[in-house]
Amino acid sequence: MEMDYALVGVASVVVVIIIAILFYKKRNENADINITKDSGENKSPDELKLLKAEEYFIAGRLDEAHDLLVPLTDKGMGRALFLMAGYYENGYGSNINIDKHVSDEFYEKAAKAGEVLAMFHILKDNYNSPRLQKYIKEMEELAAKGDVIVKNELVKAYFVANDCVNNNKIIACYKELLKTKYWLAKRDLALCYIFGRGMKKDLNKAQEYIRLLQGIDDPLISYLLADLSLIPPATGLSS
Repeated sequence: MEMDYALVGVASVVVVIIIAILFYKKRNENADINITKDSGENKSPDELKLLKAEEYFIAGRLDEAHDLLVPLTDKGMGRALFLMAGYYENGYGSNINIDKHVSDEFYEKAAKAGEVLAMFHILKDNYNSPRLQKYIKEMEELAAKGDVIVKNELVKAYFVANDCVNNNKIIACYKELLKTKYWLAKRDLALCYIFGRGMKKDLNKAQEYIRLLQGIDDPLISYLLADLSLIPPATGLSS
């Protein structure tokens, strides 16, 4: 009988320990969830999908980025609409043909959604608009926070602003962009070297940057790669 009471006592202690362990584990799981949310800056599932789409786009995985962007454009996300406009403007990816009308529609929708890159794009031919400098300032603030896509568009904004002081800013932007995997920055930089825009013409560097982009499904890159004879052979890429 005393043995039975002892066993019951031991069992009770074991049950209490198990309950305590389960409670502690559950509390830690909740803590992990909170940490994850905080580390994700409380982003929604769609915002996280947009980050992944941008990651694919920056890396030149254009079809994968496109597939993620489509449902996000349906939901009216400004950055997704802006990127999709670029697909139709330039024919990015294996399934998109250039369509200026569709591209303009996406830019308009992105601007209405508050995407500053689209607002600048629509306004960029209106050099005297006071909003031009306002948009450039907003883009500079976003670029300073590490937005690679904005930083590359900012270079184009400096060209539009047509201020010779911006040449130093252009060079500084490209130095930062070359530390990233952004294919479009390398393509645009190659064009700058080809035409001597914002920096001294250097066809050797242009050729090297274009060769780095083999496999990117962009018609302009394909055109340049198909006729690299237009660009003298490179002797090596200098910084």
